Amino acid sequence: MKLKLETEKKFRAAIIAQDDDCDYDESGWVAVVQGRYAGLAKYGHCSCYGTWTSVTGGNLRCSGNNSGTVRWDWQGTVAQLVKLAKAKGDPHLKGRTADPKDYDYDHLMQVYTQVLSWNKKHAKK
Repeated sequence: MKLKLETEKKFRAAIIAQDDDCDYDESGWVAVVQGRYAGLAKYGHCSCYGTWTSVTGGNLRCSGNNSGTVRWDWQGTVAQLVKLAKAKGDPHLKGRTADPKDYDYDHLMQVYTQVLSWNKKHAKK
């Protein structure tokens, strides 16, 4: 499964869901869809970097090395993403439900809610 989002412009155009702290030390989750493929990426950054830089190598200390390649926490098909969202699954461990004690759990749940809403609007009938 290949997501070809090698530029910030392509990445931004593919975002269907995103939730973070909206403060100086942002951290959160972003979901993208490109064709039949989907991906989830967790990120953390300070205000001197944006989400793209964070998911390609930036970090909270503003000293990231932007590699231009997204570091995905999860990749699959759109159908698999919808299934994961419905199950409130852990994107790191197959078959595990996300734990409310997990870091950025609330952001992940908000992204899942957005994914399900997006899917409802875009599902082929």
